Amino acid sequence: MKHILAIFVVAVFALSVFSVSIFAEGNNAPDGSGNQDPGAQPELYDDTGNSPDPELVSTPINTENQGDDTRLRVCADFLRKNRLSSTPLITCQKMFRNEIRCQEHLEGLGVVDAGAKCGRLFQEGAQIIKERAYVAQKVTQAVAEWRLKKADGLIEKNPSAETVLQALSEEKAKVFMHMTRAQQAEMVRMGKDRVIQEMEKYKLQKTPVQNLYQKRTIASEKLQKAHQNYEHAKGEFIKVNNAYNENRKLFLDVKTQLQKCEGVDSEECTQLMQRAHERAQEFTINAAQMAIRHLEKVKYKAESSEGMEEETAGGILNELNTAINDLEGVVAEVESAQTKEEIQTAAQKISQIWSRIRHREKVHSAELLNAGIWGITKRSETLEERIDAKLAKMSEEGLDVSELQTRLDEYSVKVVSAKEKYEQAKEILQQANGMRGDELTEEEKEEAIGLVEQAKDLIRQAHEELKDAHDFIKDIIKEIGGLGEDVTDVESETEEGLDEGEVYEVVESEE
Repeated sequence: MKHILAIFVVAVFALSVFSVSIFAEGNNAPDGSGNQDPGAQPELYDDTGNSPDPELVSTPINTENQGDDTRLRVCADFLRKNRLSSTPLITCQKMFRNEIRCQEHLEGLGVVDAGAKCGRLFQEGAQIIKERAYVAQKVTQAVAEWRLKKADGLIEKNPSAETVLQALSEEKAKVFMHMTRAQQAEMVRMGKDRVIQEMEKYKLQKTPVQNLYQKRTIASEKLQKAHQNYEHAKGEFIKVNNAYNENRKLFLDVKTQLQKCEGVDSEECTQLMQRAHERAQEFTINAAQMAIRHLEKVKYKAESSEGMEEETAGGILNELNTAINDLEGVVAEVESAQTKEEIQTAAQKISQIWSRIRHREKVHSAELLNAGIWGITKRSETLEERIDAKLAKMSEEGLDVSELQTRLDEYSVKVVSAKEKYEQAKEILQQANGMRGDELTEEEKEEAIGLVEQAKDLIRQAHEELKDAHDFIKDIIKEIGGLGEDVTDVESETEEGLDEGEVYEVVESEE
């Protein structure tokens, strides 16, 4: 099914896509209910309810001809891809012989602008799908037409791309068709022999649209609560930090005054001793609370991170919760402390807990930042696809989109570069994450922190790449509008093998 996908940019690449049907109000059901007709005939029957002519069923389409056979194939592809017929070839043959009136039939299925679509199918059909010698016919039938046009453009710019595509199996050619512009260009640069080996690393994966930008599903209520808790912890950290600085200053002032009490036994000195004890308690408690609030900020970010696997997030939360519980236990000890020595012992425990967790929270904070980069790159890739589909449609209408195609190439390079930096940062953070345990030396902890800084530098670079890409896409959207086109009106086809609400994404093979 085709959809109108509204695309809009929120902040720096907080991009979202929503869809409504371009062919029917609802889904494929003629009544617009979105439900399949419970009385629908099985495949033994055609769409008129009649038993198909066996001769017609067995008649192959001769794809060598440029006339009627091509138009039939175009029509059948159209009905099949948009799930408008369980027997698309038979239906098209009957339309072609006027046994079924095309416009009335499509209108009955809820297709918008049915007359124009019938005109394209039967009057211009030979131009809708052209023979592409560089890829198997099964591939051209399985993927969206705009993907094929993107490959046409790649070959036009770099003729060696045709040789590369011809060398790929049907399965890997489909994978190639779903890669971004920059990824395809990089594959072509590798050459025929190397690209066959390289493409073995990738496969197509069906993904529900709602899961495309998340590695785990978090209930909306839990997400909202985590965001609220984060804001609360952030505010509490500021308050506790101010209290810590104030109480520490007061303690130091009292400590200075106590120097005059050395060897003196007086009521005033006894009061000063009591005030010093209270101030020491307060700022020691504040120190523990600062650490707790800081760890809570990281904790609530982990709870709300949809770009992080459940197992990874769970490990972070367990580690942070352990440290938070230990610190809260020490706070209780300080509150009940009766002597200076007891406060000093508690303060040492706080220092030890913080020494144990300090490098770990830095690793986890960087992991969360990098997970955010992953989410932005995924949305950026989706936006590239939508713009590609739009440019293909504009080209069909006779508009010159060559400059826009070049801009989109540049955009794609920026996004791929950001994605590569995300992967590099991820590898470094995995190395840093492996450095854990009570037996770590201070030097090893500092080494882990150094790795975190390397990763954070890559994350900053990735963020800059995405900001540059954002500028490119703003210009592209502006220029599309200048040509009288609406970038929010983008057609996307459901491809072969996908159910409603699914898309293909290119992922690394597990082998």
